[in-house]
Amino acid sequence: MKRLVAAALLLCSVLFTNTFAQTTNATLGGTVSDPSRALIPGVTVTATNTQTGIVSTAITNETGAYNFPSLQTGTYKASAELPGFQTETYNDVTLGVSQQVRLNFTLQVGTQAQSVEVSIAADTLIATTSSSVGSVLPEYKVRDLPLASRNILDLVGTASGTQGSNFAGGRLTQLNTTRDGIPVSDGRYDTGAATTTYVSPDLVDEVRVIVAPADAEMGRGSGQIQMSTRSGTNELHGSIFWVNRNSKLNANSWNNNFQGAGKDYYNGNQFGGRVGGPIIKNKTFFFFLYDGQRYLTKSNFTGTVLTEPARQGIFRFFPGVQNGNILTNNPTVDRGGNPVSPVGATGPLTSFNVFARPDGTPWDTNRSAFDTSGWIKRLIGRMPSPNDYTLGDGLNTGGIRWLRRIEGQDTPNGDGNDTDRNQYNVRIDHNFNSSHKASFSGTWERDWAQTAQAGITNWPGGYNGAIRRAPRVITGSLVSTLSPTIVNEFRLGTRKAWNYSWSSIWRPDAVGEEARAALPTHGGVAFWPVQALIPDNIITSVSGAATRGQQSPLYNYSDTLSWTKGKHAFKAGFESRFTSSKGWNGTDNPDWVIFPVVAVGGGSVPVTGINTIPGLTGPSVTTAENLLRDLSGSVAGVSLTFNVHSPTDQNFTAPVRVKDYHQNEWGAFFKDDWKIHPNLTVNLGLRYDFYGVPWEKNGMNAAPVGGSAGLFGISGTSINDMWQPGRIAGRPTQLQLTGKNSNNPDVLFYHNDRNNFGPAIGLSWSLPWGGKDKTVMRAGYGLSYQGAASFNAAPNLFTGNNVGLSTPQNLTTLGLGAAYLNFSSPNLPIPVPAPTGVKPLAQEPFDLRTNPLLGFDDNRVNPYVQNFNLEIQRELAKNLTFEARYIGSKGTHLYGGFSINDVNIYENGILNAFKITRAGGDAPLFDQILNGITLNTGTNASLGQGVVNGTTLTG
Repeated sequence: MKRLVAAALLLCSVLFTNTFAQTTNATLGGTVSDPSRALIPGVTVTATNTQTGIVSTAITNETGAYNFPSLQTGTYKASAELPGFQTETYNDVTLGVSQQVRLNFTLQVGTQAQSVEVSIAADTLIATTSSSVGSVLPEYKVRDLPLASRNILDLVGTASGTQGSNFAGGRLTQLNTTRDGIPVSDGRYDTGAATTTYVSPDLVDEVRVIVAPADAEMGRGSGQIQMSTRSGTNELHGSIFWVNRNSKLNANSWNNNFQGAGKDYYNGNQFGGRVGGPIIKNKTFFFFLYDGQRYLTKSNFTGTVLTEPARQGIFRFFPGVQNGNILTNNPTVDRGGNPVSPVGATGPLTSFNVFARPDGTPWDTNRSAFDTSGWIKRLIGRMPSPNDYTLGDGLNTGGIRWLRRIEGQDTPNGDGNDTDRNQYNVRIDHNFNSSHKASFSGTWERDWAQTAQAGITNWPGGYNGAIRRAPRVITGSLVSTLSPTIVNEFRLGTRKAWNYSWSSIWRPDAVGEEARAALPTHGGVAFWPVQALIPDNIITSVSGAATRGQQSPLYNYSDTLSWTKGKHAFKAGFESRFTSSKGWNGTDNPDWVIFPVVAVGGGSVPVTGINTIPGLTGPSVTTAENLLRDLSGSVAGVSLTFNVHSPTDQNFTAPVRVKDYHQNEWGAFFKDDWKIHPNLTVNLGLRYDFYGVPWEKNGMNAAPVGGSAGLFGISGTSINDMWQPGRIAGRPTQLQLTGKNSNNPDVLFYHNDRNNFGPAIGLSWSLPWGGKDKTVMRAGYGLSYQGAASFNAAPNLFTGNNVGLSTPQNLTTLGLGAAYLNFSSPNLPIPVPAPTGVKPLAQEPFDLRTNPLLGFDDNRVNPYVQNFNLEIQRELAKNLTFEARYIGSKGTHLYGGFSINDVNIYENGILNAFKITRAGGDAPLFDQILNGITLNTGTNASLGQGVVNGTTLTG
């Protein structure tokens, strides 16, 4: 079905070509005049790409104006010729990504055999007619600037007006990153200036950073990063590269020096090659790039382990003081782990068996021996001996410091530079004839790495989590000259993020099988135990977001129509985007068995006896009790969350929760670049953007009945009902499924916002003073609407963690909250049974106040940003330009959240009583609240009085 829809959209876009795209091709235009400044019609103007030999031709109209609305980026030779006049030529005209360049010709009377050549500055900065403010990083800068990571996006921060991933003060969500006209940002996370695939300096031809757009053609963000892919030329060129980064010349860290350890080791190798050239000279060209990377680091890491006596159940302490490692103010061990009598100890080193008293009777009858399942002893058998006493309490827990090896390292969101990577890039350009040109580019990437979030073993011989990514970007375009004054550009593309993170026990490989085999079992079902003293051991980072995945594709279809008429260069267009994100978090793993979480601890049955040992005080009591809990396999809790899968489910039976969110967007614009004078261009435009309300593909997202009014429950229906104790003006909050494919398909998260019209106006004026085309002033104003999908912005909404669609099973819900359990208990609820008697979306009791409920305002509108800019550019010398800019931006209706269930200090008198007390008075309300509490000037003197605003207060 999806392929059929895509084919239909493609056909419609080809048939109806009076529409738009955010193109990366450049625009070249201007006027032709004679020495008397009279404009000349009928002049033939040619633009020749000096690298590919492709020639484009235009004829000046009745006003002497010409326009090339869509030229591939590159270096050109531009010529104007007419019988009876000398041919004039501009050489080395560099056209960048989406650049709008004005070149005016003045033809001298003479024969065509006589010609005049003019050399232009390499970046054509002064000739640019766009009123948007930004910076350009052409290929030679990208190639020559030192860049350790070799990631082009790391150069973006060097552009004026940027600070990290924020452009002109805008938010991360207000940044649109495109490559060859297609958005390439991650489809789930707001990471700002980042792309779903790695972008090498060998891949891009140019990067344009626009911090304050004032152009109706630019949508989906008030900040723009535009990149174009390298293309082949008439000459065969290529290169092979290898970049090595290692720690050989680095200084050691302070912490390693303190611990007497050597330097952390890392070795990163990036390698590959590129080649480009002609397939058919002057007609078809290719470009290919392979980029590979292998990254290895070895760093000193210290994990927590039990000391040798503690593994046997022997707890050691000095009476009267707390145990402390060598970094504490009063250590009880030296650097080698040998006991050292601390200051204040009331006796020598003392030890006891946590299982039994000296006479053999147990301290705690529930915990009288080692875990009978045998798993704890198997874990201890794999536990290394401590060699570092900067962790733990020194006497019973210490550290194992070891050189931990990590092959490939990524960030939690999948945008790190140090992964192991294989990437393949290709671009094909084909010229059917002088009127039709096509281009195709694609990137296929595979990444594998480790992250601390997915879990890296704390002990030697443990199991690491893993990251796997397989993103791709594919684009295509067709530029057609329909007449001497009309050019159409059709563009389509797709970007897909495929990111998976597995904790070790969920890895779909041999390591995962081995890790799963190391788990304890009950009744043949494996579970994950969380120890009290050593929660991270051979297996780590199992819960939370350690295991998660996402597939986030975007499909983009767009078209632009350019029409030159008189002094006007009109452009209009349309763009549609279909974006989605199918994801899961935590233990909602759709491909593997679900492991219940078993927390080791006391639960509702506390440890007895140990707290009566003489001299054992404070945290040392807790450490001793936790040692007993760990060794005996005591269970404090068992938990597993159950969900519903479809709107027809009447029971919670499915542990897995996968959400597939979709959003459709479209936009249209019309603009006019009006050449009022050869030296003055005015840019006028209007843009419309529509950002549809997201929906869950399976109809599985809940919202209150009545929309945002239902969030206020019995208190009322709006914020006006807040802060009024005792007010009952509403109904109990009831949830319902909403959106497409749900039981209520016409009910949306919030109302559609349909009035997103954004004007843009600007000018580019080549000032007549100080030399021809030496000084340019630009000014612009633009209004940009935001609303691109951000499926991770509100996790409890967009991961489907809604009240009523998920319910936890634990010892309390299973009726075992008061029972003592251990790993071998026959009634240990493993496997965890599905809940009974609980229905999806059931109304919750009034006295249940623990479940959070989030929702959208019904009248939520798309935020917009207004940009104001003024710029003066002065050419001081060839390749040397002075620029002075002013940039201002104003955001309106920016998204935010607040709690409607905050503590009320207004109507209940708390705030008024506080003000009275602060002023030195006695508030009757505080007298009532604190009645019966006596704080005097005796033993509690420091608590019973104080001075506020010069008044002494006593209790």
